[in-house]
Amino acid sequence: MGRGRGGIRGQDVQLRVTFTLQEIYKGVTKEIRIRRYEACPVCKGFGGTGDRVCNTCKGTGQIRRTVSSIFGQMVNITTCNACRGRGKTVEKICAECKGKGKTEKVSNVSVKIPAGVKEGNYIVLKGQGNAGSDGGPAGDLIVVIEETEDPVLKRDNNNLILKVPISFPVATLGGSIEVPIIDGKVLLTIPRGTPTGKVFRLHGKGMPVLNGYGRGDELVEVYIDIPKNLSREAEQKIKELNNLI
Repeated sequence: MGRGRGGIRGQDVQLRVTFTLQEIYKGVTKEIRIRRYEACPVCKGFGGTGDRVCNTCKGTGQIRRTVSSIFGQMVNITTCNACRGRGKTVEKICAECKGKGKTEKVSNVSVKIPAGVKEGNYIVLKGQGNAGSDGGPAGDLIVVIEETEDPVLKRDNNNLILKVPISFPVATLGGSIEVPIIDGKVLLTIPRGTPTGKVFRLHGKGMPVLNGYGRGDELVEVYIDIPKNLSREAEQKIKELNNLI
C-alpha cells in the first residue's frame, strides 16, 4: 500500500465474478455488489477535524530508536503509527467513523466485460477499491473472470466443441441434421458413410477473439446412436438388411 498525494492509498479489492458462455460471447455489462471501505461522508476520510502536532513523533512523522549491538549503536527509523507519517493528528475525532476515516459499506458497481474474455482474465476498475487514509486515493477493484460450464457447448480457447448423435440410416446414406451454435442453429450436411468420431468444422462459429478480429470455429463430433430397445419387426428388418450388405 503506497502513499498518494496527501495521504495513503487504499487497498485493492479482488472479486471473482461468474459469466455464462453466452454473456462472454456477446460481451456484457453486469452490476455487481461489493463490500468495501468508503471515505467517511462526515470527515471526508481524514478521521476528524483540525490538526495538531503528533505527540508521539513530535511532528516528524517518524520514530527513531537507537539499538546497541556488538557493532555499535544503530538507529532504526520507522513510520509513526499514531499519525501514519503525517506528523499531525486530528484535534477532534469524527463521531461517525471513530477516527478511522472510512466506513464499511455494500455498494453496487457496474463492470463491462468485452466479448471473448476467458477464465482467469481480469478487469481493473480504477478507484473502485477501498478508500484511502488521510484523504489518499482509493485502491482499485480487480474483477477476475470465472466462466460457467455450458451444458451443450464446450470451450477450447476460441473454439467450441459439440458432440451430437446421428442415426444409422443418416450415417450410412447421408442427410442433414440441425446442430446448435452459440447464437442459434445451423444445418449440417452428413455425407454417406460417415463413421463414429468424424469431426466437422464450422468455420467462424466459435467465440470472438478478444480485442481482435474474427471468431474461432465450432468442431462438431458425430457418433452413431444405436438404439438399445428394438421391436421384433425392427430387429427382423436389420437382419434382412445385414444379409443384403
